[in-house]
Amino acid sequence: MSILDQIVESKRVEIQKHRSHVSLHDFDGFEAFHRPTYSFKEALQRKGVEVATMPAIIAEFKRASPSKGIFAPDAMPIEQCKAYANGGAAACSILTDTPFFHGSLVDLQTIRREVELPLLRKDFILDPYQVFEAKAYGADAILLIERILSPTQTQELLDAAGECGLDVLMEIDAAEVWSAIEGYQESIAAVGMNSRNLATFDTNTDHGLSELQGIPSTVIRVMESGIQGPEPLLACATHHIDAALIGEALMRSTEPASLLQQWQQYVNNQLY
Repeated sequence: MSILDQIVESKRVEIQKHRSHVSLHDFDGFEAFHRPTYSFKEALQRKGVEVATMPAIIAEFKRASPSKGIFAPDAMPIEQCKAYANGGAAACSILTDTPFFHGSLVDLQTIRREVELPLLRKDFILDPYQVFEAKAYGADAILLIERILSPTQTQELLDAAGECGLDVLMEIDAAEVWSAIEGYQESIAAVGMNSRNLATFDTNTDHGLSELQGIPSTVIRVMESGIQGPEPLLACATHHIDAALIGEALMRSTEPASLLQQWQQYVNNQLY
């Protein structure tokens, strides 16, 4: 059984556990459930610029991963994400899976109260319940992973996201998958290409960038995973990729705001 299979199996059990403690009706009593959302899509969108520009940064909060283990056990959600905002991030991605990434919905809720950036709930979302849960805990957008969803599930989740006013980042792992989701384009804010093989959790940013170029440029395109320095950001810029998601490198840094600023400065210096 692959790591992804293990995660999905664990997630099905978790959904039932959460549902037994908090019903869909209960979410109506959550303060964040009624707040207007920030636009994740607008935060990432290149403003009609035809020249190469620095991609928008989605800065991720996560303490661990199945491939790297625990690498930021003492990270504080508010301090980290405020640093991201100060460093120029356009949005934050919050890992809410506990068994494999040591995240939680409480992290999302805590960050929402103090950080005024669009927040993406990054998790393994299989059931509309999780979409309403994301809204209740303060998300502005959700990640959907095409590889783990049937067409019926995808439609149900997109419908739930629309009902909640949440944007959707649809993750795929190959350009050829675009034909399978193109029909959902009006319901998707952006398409992400994961440079990480979800079966092995190995990363290859060159593969991710190459595959992204197979997605129409009219779609907001996001490079995900494996960015450990400014060079992949420069490659994204020169290929007109709209945004890049960065996690581990920022979580390991003692000065994430400075690191973000340095990388953006490097890219802008190379471009101009």
